[in-house]
Amino acid sequence: FEDNKTKLEHQINNNYRKKREQINMGLERMQVENARILTDELQRELDILNDKLSEHEEQIDIHDKVVTTIDKELRTKQKELEQVRTSDKDFDEKVNEEKRNVDKYEIRLRQAQMKKKALDQFLQYSDERDKLATRKDEIDEAHRDFDSDQVNSQSQSGSMAVDDFTGVGIKVSFNGKANEMRDMQQLSGSQKSLVALLLIFS
Repeated sequence: FEDNKTKLEHQINNNYRKKREQINMGLERMQVENARILTDELQRELDILNDKLSEHEEQIDIHDKVVTTIDKELRTKQKELEQVRTSDKDFDEKVNEEKRNVDKYEIRLRQAQMKKKALDQFLQYSDERDKLATRKDEIDEAHRDFDSDQVNSQSQSGSMAVDDFTGVGIKVSFNGKANEMRDMQQLSGSQKSLVALLLIFS
């Protein structure tokens, strides 16, 4: 009996150890697979960011070259202006022409610098732009639905107009002053659309 018990315990221990090793190996494979999936996802995101960064750097390089070129042209014009000042022949006319040229190059230089700054702000504003575009699409869709409902309503009612209704009136004010309230007939087309949208979303 003791021998059988010992053999049975030994067999149970061996089976338990094998099962535990199998479970551990399975867990390790799962961890490795999860780590590989996460690594691939991170690599894809890194590639996307690198592409965007490369495009941004290319744009900055282009604007840097434009700024450098304009700056060189400006310095050249300034030197020419100094040379003209030493000459008596057509001095005033030449000076005025060169001043105008210098002013033009200074304006172009400022514009190039502003474009570079706007490019730097592009990525910052891209998310806000997308959100505003989405909101605009929603408002446009609601506006089209409203116009469609108006057309259907008018086709059903024939020549019926707002003036045909009595007992209910709508007056609005766009600056909060009670003495500047307006009837719907006094509003422009865009103001009427805005009031209609406010009524729809209220």
